[in-house]
Amino acid sequence: MTDTGKFERFRRAVEEEWRDPRVTAAYRKWDRHESEWGRAARDLIIDRAGLAPGHQVLDIGSAHGEPGIAIAEAIGPSGQVTLLDIAHDLLEIAAERARRGGLSNLTTRLADAHALPFADASFDRVTSRLAAMYFADVGLAFREALRVLRPGGRAVYLVWGPFAQPMFADIVGLLFKHVAPPEDEPGAPSPFRFSERGTLQRALEEAGFANVSEEGARLPTAFEGTPARWWEWLVDTAAPIQTWMASITDAQRREALTEIDAALRPYFDGRSVNVPIDVIIGSGTKPL
Repeated sequence: MTDTGKFERFRRAVEEEWRDPRVTAAYRKWDRHESEWGRAARDLIIDRAGLAPGHQVLDIGSAHGEPGIAIAEAIGPSGQVTLLDIAHDLLEIAAERARRGGLSNLTTRLADAHALPFADASFDRVTSRLAAMYFADVGLAFREALRVLRPGGRAVYLVWGPFAQPMFADIVGLLFKHVAPPEDEPGAPSPFRFSERGTLQRALEEAGFANVSEEGARLPTAFEGTPARWWEWLVDTAAPIQTWMASITDAQRREALTEIDAALRPYFDGRSVNVPIDVIIGSGTKPL
């Protein structure tokens, strides 16, 4: 991206969304549910990162501590993980969780992925879960990650797969019967920015990563509670859905909620809602 004005506009929009006090309140409310729901995604990142005791790890877009807290446990007390995010209040939640877990090898840092406040070659690994789609300038953010990696170090990014998956097309997509689906500006941060296969791989290669790989995966999720609680969690933690729900009439909202509840029922086992998610995970190494 070379348009400075567009970059700043995209960056501010993402900051406003993630620094919204409603988002912080939602993550406090649903902390345990959110962490359990994302367990498989967290474990996939840890597996692909090839972590070892003593590793220095940077987790970008850590929010309330996923997967950073699990990474801290995996690398042991001889390692160190830095959780980085643009939202101070979310990092506070992560720090509180780390303290409760007795983790002393985890720190938080308020910073932007496009200007990492670290020296060259500071980390053995860079990880990121469901955050890279929101970088205002993907190339710049990936080049910064490459810069702070040590030669031979690996970066792992997990992003959303296509819209055509149960969580979105079959459930959230029911709202689009009542409200027009959003039209993203070309190049703008979007959940499905890397959903076309090969897009993430090309971006990593263009940034200078070597040994780049990309794969899709369908992951299980488990949300303890009823379909109504699942939907309440999703609306609380997803600002765009809040906007869409507020834009329709009461009658449309009732109809949409009835349809959504029916769509969720096949995924409810009487205890948990288990909607699988489709993700893409890409990785690359810093050339020696």
